[in-house]
Amino acid sequence: MIKRIITDLGGVIIHTDSSKFFKILREYHCGDSNDNFEFMFSVIPFHKLFSIGLISPLEFYDSTCRFLRVIIDYEDFVDAWNEILLKPNEKYCEFLKHVNKAGYAISLLSNIDKIHWKKVCEIEIIRDIFDCFDTFALSYLMGCAKPDPVIFEKTFALISAVRPECVFIDDKLENIQTAKSLGIPSILYNSEKHEEFLVEFKKLCPDFLMAEH
Repeated sequence: MIKRIITDLGGVIIHTDSSKFFKILREYHCGDSNDNFEFMFSVIPFHKLFSIGLISPLEFYDSTCRFLRVIIDYEDFVDAWNEILLKPNEKYCEFLKHVNKAGYAISLLSNIDKIHWKKVCEIEIIRDIFDCFDTFALSYLMGCAKPDPVIFEKTFALISAVRPECVFIDDKLENIQTAKSLGIPSILYNSEKHEEFLVEFKKLCPDFLMAEH
């Protein structure tokens, strides 16, 4: 019997689009016009280090700008970085409200950095949804990130839950695969297929969905 929901944030609770960040940075680029920002960013370690709290926001800014050959003020860089965060996923937020009213415990397990966490907490809809949560497992505070099994172990140490009694929801297949390998029932989420997600959730929690939807 499922008693706890462990949910991701980006791509699930809030829509995201990293291309917006790269589009803005290109306006400040002083290197080769053919530079592929997305690829270059994917092969450097700065974001991963930032997301697990091993470098500061200023170090992330400085390292990224130097590597991508971008000249931009720190404040403008932060604004550009936050452009990745789009609007809240209202359907999923409503789902979480139903989960909370039905008595399920809710935990957040997110790969997130300090800048994005501050921005997310300023969004009223999401701030209200967070009132439904009793645990926040954030990669930049935990020193590790999904799909590393360590962050799942640390999360379960926080919530003291039995794995088969939880369901993990995430939009990344590699994270779902790790969770399943650890014995955690899991659902791969696609915001464009929310109704299909509800069907999958119903298989794990049939009483909840029959009562609430």
